Amino acid sequence: MNALLNKLLSVLAPNRGEYLEIDQDFNIIETSVGVQRFVDCPDDLSKGQDIRLGFPELFGVEDILTEIIEGEQESFELKGIARTPNTQPPIYFDIHIFNNLDEEPVEKKLIIVLEEVTERMTL
Repeated sequence: MNALLNKLLSVLAPNRGEYLEIDQDFNIIETSVGVQRFVDCPDDLSKGQDIRLGFPELFGVEDILTEIIEGEQESFELKGIARTPNTQPPIYFDIHIFNNLDEEPVEKKLIIVLEEVTERMTL
């Protein structure tokens, strides 16, 4: 992960943010350690898997994701997504999606930041 993404995560969601990198085919390239808490089935979130298996909210927005990869759109957000883990209280999070932060990207990929917002949503 590059330094700019580290800085963004620290500002955006200290102690509550996780990230994924996906390629132009929507397959997972890399994830942060705690990203599994945002999915119903952690097995759906392994390297090489389609991101939409773990985050079905992304079905139907493929054109938007492609526009971000191509630089035609800057970013995309989905807010207030809920997950209810077995016998635990719900967790709420926002999804922030933007293009690779490298100034001259070697490969086309997207950065997905997951920000836990449970406290805000349950007020």
